[in-house]
Amino acid sequence: MNQNDVSLKTRSRFVRSVLVLCCLFLFATVFAVVLSRNWPQIAKKDLYAHDESVNSVVAANVARKFWPAMVRVNPISEKVDIWMEGPYWQHIPPLFAYAPWSFFKIDGHITIEMKRLAYAMLLLLAGIIFILSVYYFEKTYAALLAALVAAISLIVTPYTKQLMAGMVFGASDIVLAFTVICSFATLLWYLANPRDKRVEYSIKKLAFISLIIVLPILTKNVLGAIPAATYFAVLFYDHRKINSKTFASLLSICAIVFIYFVALFLSSPATFRQEIFVSFAHTKDFEGWARPWYIFFTNYLPRYYLRWFTPAFALSMLVGLLSLFKNKFQGRTKIILILSASWFFWNLLAVSAIKSKSPNFIFQTYLLSLFFAIYVPILLLLRHAPSLKIKFNIKKLELNFFLPLLVFLIALFAYSWAHLFIKIHQTRAASYSYNSEHKKFYQFAEIAQKDGANTRDLFILNSSPDDCWFRYYILFLTGAEARTFDESETPPAKLVA
Repeated sequence: MNQNDVSLKTRSRFVRSVLVLCCLFLFATVFAVVLSRNWPQIAKKDLYAHDESVNSVVAANVARKFWPAMVRVNPISEKVDIWMEGPYWQHIPPLFAYAPWSFFKIDGHITIEMKRLAYAMLLLLAGIIFILSVYYFEKTYAALLAALVAAISLIVTPYTKQLMAGMVFGASDIVLAFTVICSFATLLWYLANPRDKRVEYSIKKLAFISLIIVLPILTKNVLGAIPAATYFAVLFYDHRKINSKTFASLLSICAIVFIYFVALFLSSPATFRQEIFVSFAHTKDFEGWARPWYIFFTNYLPRYYLRWFTPAFALSMLVGLLSLFKNKFQGRTKIILILSASWFFWNLLAVSAIKSKSPNFIFQTYLLSLFFAIYVPILLLLRHAPSLKIKFNIKKLELNFFLPLLVFLIALFAYSWAHLFIKIHQTRAASYSYNSEHKKFYQFAEIAQKDGANTRDLFILNSSPDDCWFRYYILFLTGAEARTFDESETPPAKLVA
């Protein structure tokens, strides 16, 4: 290899790196713009629905008492009650509640906007990880473009913006989606080499992969089992037997799951027995959430996610599946398409089969479905470009276009994020209009927070039929116990104490 060849390869790597950075800065800029436009909703001082209220309280209390995750840090009654009235985590394993911890600590106090901002930032990280993992697996401009467009599409999706603003239930689903993308990236890392090299991976590497793959299960129990099931299917396909490496991987996942759930059990055995199997309750009519099996096809996906892109999405998915069936894609392209499509349809079929369902159930694999639906048309266009007399010559743009583009995108990135931070600061500093009953609940709790109310205090509420909502604002902002007059099961002596 002569010096000119080395120089050309170095320049080519440099250009590819510049292009990847362009995509990352563009994605981060779009994210900042969307977050800025959505900020008035994110900063809205309302805890919304019951699940959102309780999950916000658990996330806030983690900043007061790191373990165990609790609805009430200092409960006057240890009784485990139904419908999220007990002192400990309920319904969903509490790993997701730790996401805002660092934001609360950095900000210095607990607010609803910091909690929502923390979950929004997980989507930013998920998009960055997805773009990088897809590109470094495929190493093609087409894959990079598809990953970028898919990540941007995720952020601008109406349901995603509602999730970031807390307007719909699903903070745990944001964390689940993040862990699923991390698992997807890790599995691509595993599959980056041919089978004869994969069987030579060290036990340490396989154990590390297992650690990432198990995160969705820790986040949302059985609803996060798709990555782990896929990993073991691939692992057993590679080794064709149970040996020290497959056993070590299985043992790693089982050990992590065992330690995590045993810790939850020890924190509150009664809560664990009551809540750990809630995921399986969705096979029946759980709390009035029974829906027909086809609701995702006819309502949830078209209404909450895709809107008027639904026909194009459906057509692209159909064409992509037919192309895979006819073996039109090969190598790494085939692997990444099969992986993204299979996880989405596995998720879709599973949540369609159960009786009780909600729009957030499909969010964990939504980005993967977008990537598949976007990548397939790009691949087919590139394949048929010669017959359509379309020419793609990126090399002519390399030296004269991408570097100035990167400089422009960095400047745009800096401006958009500066604008976002200024807007956040101005919004928080400005006076707020508490023009609804729930906002007045928040205002009361804010005053109590400023007056120094904390986990040692007790509030007895008797304001309106919505007392059950009122208490969560106090629990969230102050950590103080909050009870109502109608909770007569609490012993009076303990109330005085």
